[in-house]
Amino acid sequence: MSKIVVIGSLNMDLVIKAPYMPSAGETIVGSDFETIPGGKGANQAAACARLGAETAMIGRVGNDAFGMTLVSSMNGFGVDTSGLIVDEYDKTGIAMIMVASGDNIIIISEGSNANVSIADIENASPLIEAAELILLQFEIPMGTIEYIIGKYKATKKIFLNPAPFKPIKDEFLDGLYSLVPNENEAEKLCGFPVDTPDGVFKALDMLREKGVKHPIITLGAKGAAYFDGYKNKIAEAYKVDVVDTTAAGDTLMGGLAAARIEGRNIDESVAFAQACAALSTCKYGAQTSIPSREEVDEIITANGE
Repeated sequence: MSKIVVIGSLNMDLVIKAPYMPSAGETIVGSDFETIPGGKGANQAAACARLGAETAMIGRVGNDAFGMTLVSSMNGFGVDTSGLIVDEYDKTGIAMIMVASGDNIIIISEGSNANVSIADIENASPLIEAAELILLQFEIPMGTIEYIIGKYKATKKIFLNPAPFKPIKDEFLDGLYSLVPNENEAEKLCGFPVDTPDGVFKALDMLREKGVKHPIITLGAKGAAYFDGYKNKIAEAYKVDVVDTTAAGDTLMGGLAAARIEGRNIDESVAFAQACAALSTCKYGAQTSIPSREEVDEIITANGE
């Protein structure tokens, strides 16, 4: 059975390159339009599997061409798709993504992702019970997320990526194995600016006070901040030529989960995840940008770690 279960979204990404981000009402000419399998849940599952972890995915797709393509993509990565439901009453979720100068703007239509229910979780309980680690994000209903956390946080390592951000009660943070927000999400969770090292460390301390065992705050090109069990640290990001950041955060989550399942300590896990995320920014698209295990090992070796 799978060691990691990802419960979350599957989207078809409709991606177009632009020379710059247009202003409101402005029409510009883009290029290189592609449809690429994505969704935060599916991206994280693909990353876990591509990095060598036994992984299962729980979620929903529509009974349409996009849905069938997404299931096929998961199977191609070696993800167990027995927990996926084909929704007969809603369309597959989509994400419209504009990429310009290495940055992106994303608009999501939830589709069948909005229908992932507590009943779905109960029906997939054998997959969850057999796993060691659960990966969650905020692209499925909050009621379902809260149910999962409440039921499993005492017995499973739950890694929660609070994106796209939604408010969450402290009671659901208390007892979480790991919470992985970016700077903006950490600021919303903590209620103060998280844009300096002091602010980042203060946020880590507050998240630990809320009951999170291993908070990690991603800082983009500045690296990642985390508590190593004794003190707060910032791990520098790998220096790469950035092409597209679309799935960097999801690839980092997959790297963290895969490393922890292998028994790596927190320092090694963060370094491994940082390498995964950096390499993902060197390629275009979401799941198409996820690096292989060999590529990750090479960049870590090249950097003397």
